[in-house]
Parts: sequence; structure tokens; C-alpha cells
Amino acid sequence: MKIIIKGRKMGKTNELIQRAIETGAVIVTHCFAEQRRIEERLSELPFPYLSKVMTFADFVVWRGRGLERPYVIDNLDLCLQQFAGRNKILAVTFTEDK
Repeated sequence: MKIIIKGRKMGKTNELIQRAIETGAVIVTHCFAEQRRIEERLSELPFPYLSKVMTFADFVVWRGRGLERPYVIDNLDLCLQQFAGRNKILAVTFTEDK
């Protein structure tokens, strides 16, 4: 798993979209408005993007049923906070790939 860490407006989503295009991954966003924004960007590509864009809520509910593809998740911090509701997430850990 690649972890993309950059500041706001520094190209994280662009890099994520590029990785999704290269791999055919499903793009997961934290909200419907962001899903629509990314779908609009993908529609402007000179070639069709054949994969799917979905919200984190849909990802949790459907758990990828019927979409056995890789996934890329945009703004995972916002997705986790949305999932936690009013409970504030103070820290997370990741295991380094070998």
C-alpha cells in the first residue's frame, strides 16, 4: 500500500487519480460532493475511465461486493472521522509494506 502524504492543494488527489488510471482501481471518496468532483475530472480525460468512483459510506456498506479490483482511498483521514462520527480520532498507525 502506498501512502501519499502532502499538504492541502499539493496534488494528493491528482496522484491518486493517476494511480487509479494506471491500475484500474476503484476510487473511494469521503463524500458525495467529492465523488462528483472526481467523476467530472475523469470525464474530461481524453480516454474513458472504466472503473468506478464511490463514497466511503458505500464502500463500507458494499465492501466491494461485485468489484474485485484494487481500491484507492482519497482523504482517508476524513473517511475515518466520518465513520467515527462524534468520536475524535487522535492517531492511527500503518504497517510498512516489505
